[in-house]
Amino acid sequence: MNSQNTHSSGASFTIPLISTTSRINMYSTGGLASIGTISFSGSTSVGTVDVVIGSGALNTDRDVNLSNAAQNWGGVSFPFNARLSGAIAGNLTGAINPTSIVRLEVHGQVSGAISAAPVSGTAIGRLQLGSTTSAGTITSGDTTTGGDLVSIEVESGTLAGAVLVGGKLQVLDCAGDIVIAASPGIYARDGIDTIQAGDIAADIAASTGGSGDFNSIECDSFTGSLTGSNLATLGGQTVNTPGITIDGDLDGILSFGGNVFRAIHVTGEFLAGSKVEIGGTLSASITADGDVTEILVDGTVIRSGPGGEIVLGSVHGDVGRIESTLGFARDDLRSGPEVLFIGGRIDEILGGPPEGSSLSVISGLLAAPEVGTITARGGMQLDMALLDFDRIEVHGSFGWDDPSNEGNEICGDGVFVIGDYCGADLYLGASALFEGQIIINANYNDCSTPSVCWPTDAFYYDFIEPWAALDTLPYYDAIDYEVFGHFAVGLVPYYLHKTACTPRYSPDGYGCEETTTVLRTWPASHGGGERETIVLTHYGPVFDGLDGSEEDDPETNPYKILRCALVLC
Repeated sequence: MNSQNTHSSGASFTIPLISTTSRINMYSTGGLASIGTISFSGSTSVGTVDVVIGSGALNTDRDVNLSNAAQNWGGVSFPFNARLSGAIAGNLTGAINPTSIVRLEVHGQVSGAISAAPVSGTAIGRLQLGSTTSAGTITSGDTTTGGDLVSIEVESGTLAGAVLVGGKLQVLDCAGDIVIAASPGIYARDGIDTIQAGDIAADIAASTGGSGDFNSIECDSFTGSLTGSNLATLGGQTVNTPGITIDGDLDGILSFGGNVFRAIHVTGEFLAGSKVEIGGTLSASITADGDVTEILVDGTVIRSGPGGEIVLGSVHGDVGRIESTLGFARDDLRSGPEVLFIGGRIDEILGGPPEGSSLSVISGLLAAPEVGTITARGGMQLDMALLDFDRIEVHGSFGWDDPSNEGNEICGDGVFVIGDYCGADLYLGASALFEGQIIINANYNDCSTPSVCWPTDAFYYDFIEPWAALDTLPYYDAIDYEVFGHFAVGLVPYYLHKTACTPRYSPDGYGCEETTTVLRTWPASHGGGERETIVLTHYGPVFDGLDGSEEDDPETNPYKILRCALVLC
């Protein structure tokens, strides 16, 4: 049985139901009229009623564009299971709550809430909207029963209403900005495949329990937070291809409880307090053209598949802190550097435990960056000059990416500690004096054959050759290094430099001559008087701390007197 009622434009009205009502059509005649708020009387025994804003049967193909059947719509509350499809040219000013939506086009502004909650399956197919206000929220299913949302397209304006999805949000494509004050602004229990927008200012979240993955986010700038399980690949995608691309600044926190397999790139910079947190493994690059404040990885940084080099850091700016709790590792699919850091100043890099760990550091700039501290709990390769650094600790072995590159010089007054093997030529001070300290074999391995621990050469810049070798490694003769910066390079266990004591050493051994001494007058604070004395000369820093600091104490001297006369001990 068919019935038809005509109402004036914009008027609210009631639709009477009969037990066999299976489809309801609402549309304009003679131009686009507005539909007011709809209510119902009576009831229907049909399980699901098709509701069409337009004429004819409901088109179940959500990818087919619809014709506008009205101007504005005041909304509706369905007292029965309804499947909705339709298009209006203007605004949705009231709430609608069908059981499911196949396709809904609102080419004006949405200021009424849109919700759909089927028992199972897809709650909302496609929404094509002009813009939404903060009241124009979108709710697809619930977190208990699920309810996927296939696609939201915002044609030109701002998405300001929260989007809450009980299942997966597949596509959110906003031609304008996403500015959502509510938190979370966008939530999808089972993850989000794609978000494209102008500027994003919102908190975006997915389940952190394993199913809330992200795949691809592109925007002009990002302010807020993003929280989920993994930044994962979809079928056929390659590891380390673009995952999150921010064509502006990052002002917030990107946090993943699981693994990151797709790259994150910020063309601007990480603003103060911004960071990337990863609870699992990182197998992709995280970079910014400007400054990077902090990247924290609780798991391992390792390339997992043929996705190109992993790059962490900044192309033109500074790097604050980068840490991998479990280290920087290689897998069986590749050789060479595992991770590259590029940028301006590097404040701190910390790599995890030594097992299988290998850190590679390079500079992407013409000038070498300033370096605060780098701690590699495994090995490390370096491919940049160290013109200004504080402290570098390599708990494993060290080498240059290009062992013979004279541009990889070491200058300044920093401390460089190498735990094991040094497989790199050391070029000390050309652009500036080297006034620091290099310690090789700090782990005190067996170096009874010194060339096993330090088979390479060390050179200082003497303005003539220009590179002159320290003669002869590993326990080189002492020369007047004051001209070249008072530096010190030592292989553990330490010996005195050959000419660094008075009287001079025995020509056939290392250290000082034990049988020839000289009389020296000792200061009153040490007992005074003349004594047979060996004078030791030390080059470079001998304290770990700065002058006047708590650590600047003779108890922390990195050397020991191993033998002395009994009368003095």
